[in-house]
Amino acid sequence: MAKNVYSYDEIMAEHDYAQPHEVMGKLLHGGFDAEGNYISPRMLHRGPAVAQWASNLEARGGKLIDASQKLLKRDNYPNHAQQKFLLQHGLGKTLWDSLTLTGIIEGRGKVFSDVVGPDFQEFFVEDISELAVGHLNKGLHHAHGRDEGGMDNSDIGAHDEMWFVVRDLLFGKDAYAIPTAPEEIGRPEMGRLFPQISKTLEEFLLIYMNILMVEVRAEKMFSFCCELFRDPEMFTDRRDIAEQAAQMVERIR
Repeated sequence: MAKNVYSYDEIMAEHDYAQPHEVMGKLLHGGFDAEGNYISPRMLHRGPAVAQWASNLEARGGKLIDASQKLLKRDNYPNHAQQKFLLQHGLGKTLWDSLTLTGIIEGRGKVFSDVVGPDFQEFFVEDISELAVGHLNKGLHHAHGRDEGGMDNSDIGAHDEMWFVVRDLLFGKDAYAIPTAPEEIGRPEMGRLFPQISKTLEEFLLIYMNILMVEVRAEKMFSFCCELFRDPEMFTDRRDIAEQAAQMVERIR
């Protein structure tokens, strides 16, 4: 019988890695199996759990939300051709800034690890103990935040540090000044949008919607970076380093 209920410790559990994940002297989260395949952190049970919950949803006639890049119409700015032109003329600051800001914003996601949601069961008639929503306060919030910004009192880098490593692989450390990140990237406060439901539930639904759009924008950034780094006309004097940077992006992905 398929397992649908997990404890906090199971959600947070790691694989027994054969090799640590270390790049440029920086220890990063996740690790490698005996065949050299990268394994993301906290996926020993979380990965199978999410896959099973998704399968159960579809078996009940539900549909997964299409969280692909199709939700965004606009291309990256600068786009591939523009960024390529800039880099080929020695103007790397736009890409440096983009990679740096992505890392800074990823790091802010760590605050989500401390979010304690309401008792979501109060908002449902059906039992949610075997659903993903029933595990938001049982590790899913915490795991997501730690993916973004790392564990407390740990030198192991998370997604934020991984973006900085990608940047430093391509440009070297301290190639340009660190840009100032925007204070907010989410939607501005608009007051109550769904007064028919609990204010607390509405607040969390809006948080999840903002996270969804952040992740969709991130997926666009992942694709942009991998295509740019793997363009054979780019970084011609260090193609191996550019490929390593692309692989790093895929590990974040």
